[in-house]
Amino acid sequence: MSGRHYFGVMALLASTALSQVPLANAQEAQPVEETEESLVQQTIVVRGEFIPDEKRSTSEVSSVLDAEDFALQGDSDIAAALRRVTGVSIADDKFVIVRGLNERYSSSTLNGSPLPSPEPLRRVAPLDLFPTSVLQSTLVQKTFSPEQSAEFGGGSIDIRTKAVPEEAFFEIGGSLGANSETSLQDGLLYDGSDTDVIGWDDGVRDLPAGLGTVFGNGSFDDLDDTQNRAFASQLLSDPRLLVLQEGTVGPDYGIEVSGGNRYDISPDLSIGLLATAAYNNDWSTREARRGFAFLGSGDTPSLDPNNRDFIARSTTNEVGVNALGSVGLDLFSDHEVQFTGFITRGSEKEARIEEGNLDAELERTQLQRRDVTEWIERELWTTQARGEHVFPSLLDLSVDWRASYSEATRESPYQTSVGFDIGSGTPTLSGETELTNIEFNTIEDDSTDLGIDLLLPLLLGDLEVDLKGGYAYVEKDRLAQNNQLVIAGSAIPAELRTVRPDAAFAALFDANNGSGTLVEQGSGNFPGFYIATLEVDAFYAGIDAQLTPFLRAAIGARYEDAIQVVQTRTFATGTFEDGDRVNGPPIVEDEFYPAATLTWNFADNLQLRFGYSETITRPQFREFAPSRFVNSDTDQAFFGNPFLVNSELQNFDARVEYYYSRDQFVTFGLFYKDIENPIEEINSGDESGTVTFINVPTAELQGLEFEYQQVLPLQNWGLDSGWFDSKDFTLKTNYTYTDSSIGTDGDVLLFVRSSTGSDLLSRSVAAAGFIEDGRQLQGQSEHLLNFQFGYADFDARSEANLLVNFASERIRTGEALNNPDAPAVLEEPPVSVDFVYNREFTLYGGEYSFGFKLQNIFGDEYSAFQEAGPDRLDVDTYDIGTSASVSLKRTF
Repeated sequence: MSGRHYFGVMALLASTALSQVPLANAQEAQPVEETEESLVQQTIVVRGEFIPDEKRSTSEVSSVLDAEDFALQGDSDIAAALRRVTGVSIADDKFVIVRGLNERYSSSTLNGSPLPSPEPLRRVAPLDLFPTSVLQSTLVQKTFSPEQSAEFGGGSIDIRTKAVPEEAFFEIGGSLGANSETSLQDGLLYDGSDTDVIGWDDGVRDLPAGLGTVFGNGSFDDLDDTQNRAFASQLLSDPRLLVLQEGTVGPDYGIEVSGGNRYDISPDLSIGLLATAAYNNDWSTREARRGFAFLGSGDTPSLDPNNRDFIARSTTNEVGVNALGSVGLDLFSDHEVQFTGFITRGSEKEARIEEGNLDAELERTQLQRRDVTEWIERELWTTQARGEHVFPSLLDLSVDWRASYSEATRESPYQTSVGFDIGSGTPTLSGETELTNIEFNTIEDDSTDLGIDLLLPLLLGDLEVDLKGGYAYVEKDRLAQNNQLVIAGSAIPAELRTVRPDAAFAALFDANNGSGTLVEQGSGNFPGFYIATLEVDAFYAGIDAQLTPFLRAAIGARYEDAIQVVQTRTFATGTFEDGDRVNGPPIVEDEFYPAATLTWNFADNLQLRFGYSETITRPQFREFAPSRFVNSDTDQAFFGNPFLVNSELQNFDARVEYYYSRDQFVTFGLFYKDIENPIEEINSGDESGTVTFINVPTAELQGLEFEYQQVLPLQNWGLDSGWFDSKDFTLKTNYTYTDSSIGTDGDVLLFVRSSTGSDLLSRSVAAAGFIEDGRQLQGQSEHLLNFQFGYADFDARSEANLLVNFASERIRTGEALNNPDAPAVLEEPPVSVDFVYNREFTLYGGEYSFGFKLQNIFGDEYSAFQEAGPDRLDVDTYDIGTSASVSLKRTF
């Protein structure tokens, strides 16, 4: 929090004598003449006089993070910042879990417009792509209101970009950081292209001329041997993309520039401009223990040769680039129009060596090694126009509108894997060609959003009423394609196995003397290409009324007419009516979704909320599409289930809130959700630990939330006021307890692999024999805790904060109780203890801001594992290390 803001808070506290004085005493200190008008002001205004943020003023249960919170907490992206919010945790450092419901039960919007996703396994956008430097605030709403999408489970997150400035400014800053596990230590590297350092490939990874046409119009298998070897030689003989090296990893660094101005053209027209741009370059090295096991005799995890168990050492270079531009118009004091363009891009360059028993399907006891190189580009851009209009001549009617188009892409060219045998001590190219492959992945996701919201405030006698209504249209489309090529045959010639991979493959695919060919992996069982569409037309209406000076009610309903379709093909050629496809039935629905909240100000600065709503959650495209995808972060393979259906939720909320001063409050809430057909991610039960998705018959979730925020007025506690007058100590903490249980009274519908792609098969099994009755929902932690202790020195213009974040054990992937039995994969997120220090100072007439950040001070690790009885197997366990960084910003 800036020193300027703290001075404002102190001035407010001094002027109202409310450092920690109940409102009743404040009224005694500042008496008012009890005229009829003042009595009305006391009953209506006084109880809501000290509103700290939207948390109190909104009808719904919500939490808000603003730009000052981002600075105090030192989080660089919004995903990291949201883990500080009551009832929120983060999965994979990208996706939010709200009230124990994973990311499929939450939605993310940018200035109210839904976002596309570049993630192959998610329809929701990864929030690590959004730097806090371009954000004004983020609203987390935990109760449904009709103006939102009915696809609402745990909550919704609205990311709000910075508004146009009130005055001219320019800022430039930089940062430098290091990690105890990575920086200035040996890591795995590969050359790649000369421009990888800026996050773009310079053409080294472009497909050979003509290969894109092959992938688009047919199969690689349709080529003759000469054409096949010509392409194979180009794909697998470039040492820049294939050969791993040891090298020293450098530090993390970044730079950020922002500026803007406001131009008052006339009394009725003002124009504001804002632009920001940032670049960051970060490294991480991990040595992870990975595995997967089934229950053997005696119900203990088995580590026989058919199970995976290996060490994965990797180094990843992440480069992020983002830019935002905004133009705002203020017209006639009652109209605002804003145009925003935002682009964020992230590239990941990874080199990885895996050693051990790598592939259960190989059914062999000899140890293997796999050298992996990856390059992943994720990009999301959005354009939005929105307006806010008030018409005094029409009873102060407010009209807000928005229109946006967004695209997200993910390109993963040249994801190579080269297998070696290491049983003899000297690595030699593996004769098992399943370990050697090259893969190309593409995702194109776009979203169109149009919406209008109307609000008409009325005064019906003594009753204040807001009438609300609106319309929204959303269309989301996705195209996903995967092409995987493997070496045909069962062996690489012995004379080539001791040669460096690029030279060995150049000889293997030589046009004159080569004996190797590549074949494309793809079948009707796991099609490599799919398109998906979700189209929603929605109308809503509601009323928000101040029934009495102390009782407020909001009630409304949303109508949605929606269709969701996923269609697959084995390859990108042909039509979706060809025989090489597996398509499930479309999901079509048109329903009303009611919502109601009641807020009762039953005492000074105390209010009680009740809420009820009905909502749904739709299957994500990837869950619905039966194509196969391997998550390189975890080495797990996924395939979808085309027989999934929507989940339906009934939501109940109650929360009591006590606001005793600005930015100081205590809240306590209870929540309950009844869910029909919740979607769970489970182990499929096959030998390789492949993951799939099912509808569980039912689930219940209930919990409580507690939040406390207090400025500690030490100068009022008998301490030396001469020193404490310019100091503040702040305590913030929140705790969430959540309990859930799934019900198995019913059947589970599975997608069955068929012998031909034209067969669309499902198998219904009793849920009670397939999953564990009464277990908690996947992704739900029983305990979430955040603690923040802050110190501010206004004279020194500095603040320091100690932050603690804890999330208890949760299910990463559910079990499959079939033959063989696959236990659930559990995960323990690290307990993060961070320290953040910020200071503003003046040097040679210039204004500067200095920051120091220390993260994961105690070096807690991430751990995912299976367990049964006393036995435990590491599925994915690695050290995160402690990170330190410094930053400096100059303001002009």
